[in-house]
Amino acid sequence: MIITSPNSTHYEYIEFFVKSNFSGYIFCEKPPVVSPDELLALKKMSDNFKQKILFDFNLRFSKLYELLTYKKYGQLLYLNIVNGHGLGYKSSYKNSWRNDKKINKLGIFKTVIIHYIDLLFNALGEINYDNVQLNINSPYGNTIDNCMYSARMKNETMVNIFVSYTMPYVNEVFLIFEDGLVKLTDKNISIYEPRDTFASNGNFTTPPLKANIHLETNFWDDSEKRIVEFFVDVMKKKETLPLKLFDKTMFATEYIMKYCSNIL
Repeated sequence: MIITSPNSTHYEYIEFFVKSNFSGYIFCEKPPVVSPDELLALKKMSDNFKQKILFDFNLRFSKLYELLTYKKYGQLLYLNIVNGHGLGYKSSYKNSWRNDKKINKLGIFKTVIIHYIDLLFNALGEINYDNVQLNINSPYGNTIDNCMYSARMKNETMVNIFVSYTMPYVNEVFLIFEDGLVKLTDKNISIYEPRDTFASNGNFTTPPLKANIHLETNFWDDSEKRIVEFFVDVMKKKETLPLKLFDKTMFATEYIMKYCSNIL
């Protein structure tokens, strides 16, 4: 079964399948649930069920995840992400569930930033400090359509993420390691290194481009393809999903719920 309905309806469907003793596999969009009570109920479900449901936090399966955990260039010092497009200016956005403050009060924070927070937990570990700034810029805006999220990870990596529904299309990531720079755009990875690159006068200068890797598709679409292929492969082999996938999803979801309750 595949659940791709609005966020607020996910638990209703999950509960239906559990009560119906559904023994197959479930692929469900994120977030898994939208309330603490639903989250608690999900946690109490059997391990057998937990090992047959996968929530679509697809960035765990992305090129970006691979770059965040890449060790060749030393410690990741800074991560900057800009991701957005002009959805907020389309007339269809006016009546979209994404723009409904009753069921999606935090808007783009809950639909996009949630992916990146889950990615941070999975790739970089615990978050020591974070901050969020929220705006409504769309002429049809009823809920948040611009968000800047900043964090300092326990491993000392600094993070800044800007997402928007009211901007020209951009999907770009900039990573600064101790000994190299990496730029990831839709279909391209550019690597500049080493740190110790000097001009003729002995001053530091920009490292040269050492690799330029072209991707067949953008890293978002690629990660979606990867997570679906992973799910289908497990299903075909009649295997079970690792419990740690479910547990990490619960951890990230609980963190986001608590965070949202503080900023509402």
